[in-house]
Amino acid sequence: MYTIDIDTGGTFTDGYLCGDGGAVGIKVDTTPHDLTTCFYSCIEEGAKRLGMSTPALLDQTRVIRFSSTIATNTAVQLSGPKLGVIVTAGAEANLYSDKGSNPLHAFISPKMVMGIDERVDNAGDLVQAPNEEQVDEKVRFLLENGARMLVISLRNAHLNAAHELMVRKFINTAYPRHYLGAVPLLVSHQVSRVPSDELRTNTAIINGYFHRGLVNSLYKAEDMVRAQHYRHPLMIVTADYGVTRVAKTRAINTYQSGPASGVRGAHVLAEKLGHSRVLSIDVGGTTSDVAYIADGSSNRAKYRPINGVQVAQRVPDIVSFGLGGGSKIRLAGKEIRVGPDSQGAVPGPACFGLGGRIPTPTDVWLQLGYLAPDKYLGGRKKLDAQKSREVVRRALAEPLGISEEDAALKAKEAVENELAHHVLQSGPIPDAEALHGATLYAIGGGAGLLAVGLARKLKMGQVYVPLNAAVFCAFGASTLDVSHAYEEILPIGKNAVAAGDVKKVLAKLMRSAARDMRGEGYSDEKIDYVVDVECLSGIDEIGRASGRLAKGAVSGEVAKFVRKPPAGGQYLVVRLTATCPTPHPVIKASGQRAKALAGAQAGRRRIRLARGEVDAPVYAFDKLPIGAKVQGPAIVENEHTSVLVPDEVTLVIDRTGSGVMGVKP
Repeated sequence: MYTIDIDTGGTFTDGYLCGDGGAVGIKVDTTPHDLTTCFYSCIEEGAKRLGMSTPALLDQTRVIRFSSTIATNTAVQLSGPKLGVIVTAGAEANLYSDKGSNPLHAFISPKMVMGIDERVDNAGDLVQAPNEEQVDEKVRFLLENGARMLVISLRNAHLNAAHELMVRKFINTAYPRHYLGAVPLLVSHQVSRVPSDELRTNTAIINGYFHRGLVNSLYKAEDMVRAQHYRHPLMIVTADYGVTRVAKTRAINTYQSGPASGVRGAHVLAEKLGHSRVLSIDVGGTTSDVAYIADGSSNRAKYRPINGVQVAQRVPDIVSFGLGGGSKIRLAGKEIRVGPDSQGAVPGPACFGLGGRIPTPTDVWLQLGYLAPDKYLGGRKKLDAQKSREVVRRALAEPLGISEEDAALKAKEAVENELAHHVLQSGPIPDAEALHGATLYAIGGGAGLLAVGLARKLKMGQVYVPLNAAVFCAFGASTLDVSHAYEEILPIGKNAVAAGDVKKVLAKLMRSAARDMRGEGYSDEKIDYVVDVECLSGIDEIGRASGRLAKGAVSGEVAKFVRKPPAGGQYLVVRLTATCPTPHPVIKASGQRAKALAGAQAGRRRIRLARGEVDAPVYAFDKLPIGAKVQGPAIVENEHTSVLVPDEVTLVIDRTGSGVMGVKP
């Protein structure tokens, strides 16, 4: 039996394929024009690596989990469909925002927002019902002006959704689904129950904007593997640490699902290895993603902006900034600056030979000898060291009046300083003291080359480089289970919320969960339930309690919280998360391990350090014996990852086959 996990990135699509006791990491070029192409290419490459045909591999595969950048690309390119939006009259111009303007207008045209007369008061009572003729008139205008999807978001729908449902019924009656004139409909209360008309509307519109591209691509991907003997639903990775089949995937939840998978993978490893405090840094070609994990959990960011639009999306608190292997390195006076802009995949670093004329960290690492020109991406891409030398000389060495080698070392130091500055300024980090003695997880293709220098600047205790660092987000996806979340909001009256009301709400949510899990192929007894109850003042959380749900009864902590919520609370948000297990790979060392350190040595290479040029051994990462100790200076590398072991540092191979380096500030 095999499991296949795929994560699409801006430059490469990564795969993590496990079966028969082993794991294979795969990288193929991302195909932005059609992400199903690189999705399938990743599976084909995995089959080839195993010596199997693609149908034979898929016939023996139990689960495929797919983390897609379709939503992210749609947001960046503003390539979503033309939406029509129906709101309560008076909110047409500002979409319930009190700020005068709304960044949602980057996603929708103001003329495509129609107001209707209706009213639900602040107690949730129905005051004025929508008029069917008026709704029909507004919908006809939107359709005639090119709307390909309609979003309905009415005032106070979080308290009473009757009018949103009524409007949907009017539209479905006029435009039945079997008519060609029918358009998809989305009502805001089914996307979010957040007690803010603005935030709920933002979330519904962004979800609608992502919806079509995801539907078209994900069903196509599922059809592709089913045509080649795959017999199970394609599972889609979501940013709230779960996977669902295509039909049950909420579009907005796929946004940033790849980085979230990486954080989840770091959670799993931290728990397995006993690392109580972890800073996870994923260094890609364009950006670096940072998350902080303490005592087994990362900070949570409930309201994350998408292109400046605040939405109600529950994701790990991940901060991304423009620094990666392709970031542009320039002089500002005599100071070297790195990023935030990037050379991208094209022209890319100068060493790619595609016309890049500005130095990047990849050019610097190549000039310092940390990368081998003929082994980049397993030899699939040849690097031009001479072009790297030329751009470093022209852009840095000559203006500074120093040698090319010294310029490259200064640039390396600048990259690490810039990264350390961003980390200390980023949201997830409580303060600099929280990092002292913590473990730095070096993830992504470039992290292993700057990890020790960065850890020293942050006064961290050790560096951990997973063997699968270059495909770590795909590995993180392999740790996820089928998960569905449901929520209901209850206003807090003078006598708080009756426990019986919460019990009724949970019974209703459990029925929905059981129905959906049966659709996933799971029986009721396989479902694990967790209840979260938040107390809100407006949209701000002022208290929370969590616990498992056993036989319909909440834990004592949750029951106590419901009986006596914090003073000043206006709402209780009751959230039920239902989870069922999927097959996970066993975390253990892979590769054909040598019997001794010498058997893993792949050669030697001249590398440049602060003390000068040295002749350093090069080791094959996946051949190093468990417990092996590599004394720096040395290079440890595999097909997709290179790790610099500097002077006075020892890399030890742990029981998972990964590298651990102790760091002295």
